[in-house]
Amino acid sequence: MELAEQDEVCYIFYPHTVFLEYGKYLDDMDMNEMYEKLVDNPNVKKEKINVRELLVKISQSQKKVVTLIYSLKIMPIKNTL
Repeated sequence: MELAEQDEVCYIFYPHTVFLEYGKYLDDMDMNEMYEKLVDNPNVKKEKINVRELLVKISQSQKKVVTLIYSLKIMPIKNTL
């Protein structure tokens, strides 16, 4: 959240390249320890993104999912079998 407040950038990593380089999945890594190493490693494919824009996209996605779930509850699905 601090990065978003300061309108900073961060990196997102391609999980497959992380696994090929370290033999571990991102879920199994301590990102506090590994983040800078991943950023500095040229063998790990990564993308620079604006944190605030990422949070907006996450928020929009969540809104779409909630809207979809709500609409499914209102309109029951007919069994055509």
